[in-house]
Amino acid sequence: MSDNHGWVLFPNFFMTVRAGEATVILAQPDPEGDPNRCVWQIISVMFLPDEMKDALRATPIEVKEPGEFKYFEALQQDYEQMPRQQRGLRNEALDHLLLVSEEVVVAHFHSVLDRYLGASERA
Repeated sequence: MSDNHGWVLFPNFFMTVRAGEATVILAQPDPEGDPNRCVWQIISVMFLPDEMKDALRATPIEVKEPGEFKYFEALQQDYEQMPRQQRGLRNEALDHLLLVSEEVVVAHFHSVLDRYLGASERA
């Protein structure tokens, strides 16, 4: 019951599966081409007994502004940090990042991205 499995499909798909529920996050480039913005589609699904399905059915929610809708707490904290992280990543004095061991998926994603971009530079 405590396992939380996550998968990243390069370049923009993340899925986490826990007992009875799953979350899919799909990041897409900003439709207007702004490299500092993206569109996230988040889909959360869960197993419910038949007698509970109608009572707990949710309608899709479109969130247009950061902070407009409180998602579950961990992602909400991530959302609130994103503007500061983006400013920090553009700091010209930054030459490396340190990630905690819980962010091994992020580190792996960036190693794949580095190899992908390196291959395109050689082509």
